[in-house]
Amino acid sequence: MLDVYYTIDTEFWSSRPYTSPEDYESDFDRDIHGKTARGSFGLDFQLKRFAENGLKAVCFTETLHSLLLGIKPLQRITDIIKTYGHDTQLHCHTEWLQQPCPWQENDFPAPLQGRSGQHIRHFSEGSQAAIIAVGVEALQTCGVPPIWAFRAGNYGADNVTLRACSFNGIIYDSSYNYPYLKAACRIETPQPLLSPQQIEGIWEIPIPFFDTFRGPRHVQVAAASNSELEAAMMHAYKSNWKTFVIVSHSFELIHRDKKEELGEYNGIQVRRFERLCEFLKQNSDKFRTRTFTELANDENGEASLSDDPANYESHAMSSISTIGRLIEHARQRWAW
Repeated sequence: MLDVYYTIDTEFWSSRPYTSPEDYESDFDRDIHGKTARGSFGLDFQLKRFAENGLKAVCFTETLHSLLLGIKPLQRITDIIKTYGHDTQLHCHTEWLQQPCPWQENDFPAPLQGRSGQHIRHFSEGSQAAIIAVGVEALQTCGVPPIWAFRAGNYGADNVTLRACSFNGIIYDSSYNYPYLKAACRIETPQPLLSPQQIEGIWEIPIPFFDTFRGPRHVQVAAASNSELEAAMMHAYKSNWKTFVIVSHSFELIHRDKKEELGEYNGIQVRRFERLCEFLKQNSDKFRTRTFTELANDENGEASLSDDPANYESHAMSSISTIGRLIEHARQRWAW
């Protein structure tokens, strides 16, 4: 049985500088609810479909927006997740620390005053620990149970980030993304990471990738066709992997322009998501969706992660599957 962690980076972005803490509403509707002229295909849609299919999701929930906007938007997000019975874990985009906040004199806690950076790894170890602590506190204020897992915004973590997580009692990280190494992600390991490994005192649960004739590609709903997703999962199952992480976003299923208040319906991504749900449901004898809260509370949790890295090899995707995805995405762009 392969443990699948379907992770949703749950976040919204400002389409313009906010002049009041209520200005976020249209961005929230677009990026969290996935609102389009044809209906809403955001967080609620994904979580409801997962629940209907007996599947579980992990929502890596962005928290630093609460420093500007207060706790209300974050509470709304965590309430949605709770409604459908899924898992809330921590996600931080430090770009929020660069947002002007004209309605407050002191925008941020003292350790973060005057600091900014696109990725959390741009901050000192003390500041990274403070950022993570702020995020944990915000989620706990919203009534979220203990936080066990973290993912850096943009996958922009380094080994210092992992120590900062450990300092805050977080025991899992899922920021390692091989195609992003030497760019946003700077988590250093002796070999490319495919299996869970203990690094800097916590478990790193890597995002898997597969090899194509165009280079490596990480496993994300918007970045891989159904045939690629299914082939990568079957490869992991047959190779006796312990974990398989899938990336999604709250706005994954819409075409999104941050300058527009509404997104556009993305039929290709919606159909891809629906087919993925059906695949996981039909193959429940091979795959089980899990949460990091379940893993943390499992007496055999470490045993379900420990393995010989030599057993793990990336999947060489067939050219036919990759070409099919390229054609699919070309049609998608043509439609817009």
